[in-house]
Amino acid sequence: MQCVAAHATCCLCCADGCHCINSFQNARLAFAQKLLELGGEAAMQVRIADAADVEPARRLMTSAPRQQIDLHVEGVELAIQQKRCLVLEHSASERKAEDVLLALSLIAFEETPAPTGEVAPQRVFLQGMAFQRHVSPTDALRLLLNEFVKTLDRNQPHLMIAYSRQRWLDRALRSVGMEQADRVEFFSLEGLQKRRWPQAVPATPCVVRQADRAEVDALTLLDACAFEPLWRYSCRQMQESLDTGSVLVAQVGDQPVGYMAFQFLEETCLLVRLAVLPDWRGQGIGRTLFGEALLQAQRHGCTRAVLNTQASNRRSQQLYQAFGFRPTGESFTVFTLALPVTSDLSLFFNQVNLNETAVDDAEATERT
Repeated sequence: MQCVAAHATCCLCCADGCHCINSFQNARLAFAQKLLELGGEAAMQVRIADAADVEPARRLMTSAPRQQIDLHVEGVELAIQQKRCLVLEHSASERKAEDVLLALSLIAFEETPAPTGEVAPQRVFLQGMAFQRHVSPTDALRLLLNEFVKTLDRNQPHLMIAYSRQRWLDRALRSVGMEQADRVEFFSLEGLQKRRWPQAVPATPCVVRQADRAEVDALTLLDACAFEPLWRYSCRQMQESLDTGSVLVAQVGDQPVGYMAFQFLEETCLLVRLAVLPDWRGQGIGRTLFGEALLQAQRHGCTRAVLNTQASNRRSQQLYQAFGFRPTGESFTVFTLALPVTSDLSLFFNQVNLNETAVDDAEATERT
């Protein structure tokens, strides 16, 4: 999950002097030249992957020097079965028997409930990308997304989301108009069994209880009221939290006002989610939920606890650090692109400029 430092550039000498060209630039120029030799974009095609692509996709994931896949192999196979995988390949007229997939992109949709009166966009996650060595991620991603947006419902707004842990992917995502929304940072607490904290006493008395699996819809709506669309849980995610871990609910009278989701993985407690309704914040309810989760982790025998949160969420970071959590140095970047209701979503993605041979200085000196 950690960003990888840029590799050093290589120095090529010629009669005109010394020019620094890194391997990323070479790959991009080679890809552009290949397109020109084959007749441009017409020589490439994007299509939805089918069952015959499972093995080629596996090979691509094994050999691709530039890839980020946020799924296990089984998840990729499921994405292909569900028609959520796009592949870039040579067109039929240019394809050879030994040809492999040039690139792939995995897509996932997550619907979340919206508070009354709010029109929330449908979230579209780029769950994974992989590119052959001679393929420019920047150009290939444009081709993939240009085809993908044609399949979207143009009467509904969408929010495209991608997580990046590598600089080459940062560049590729920015090239299609995506912008950095935030960074997610990781924290850990070691020596959990030796830790002691004063008992939290919320300003407003609340009851902390175990959530019931039948509350999945109510808790998902509570989550939607507590977070912006980018960070909300879907019903699927909430159900997964209830099925695979523990969920505590803070209740004032008959009203649930917050919840805490966590799970145990051997001797580690994964603190997954803390949510409190806006009107009930600042009253110690989040602290009470958080403290109870850590006490349960101690009783379970956990020796450490881990969590992550947005870099911009200073308030939550102060709470976690008050309990002894410290940054691990791990992080990833969250990119987004809002796709409003429009008659032509493809306008959001520039076509590949086949005659482009220059790369700006920053891009030429950075590489995964």
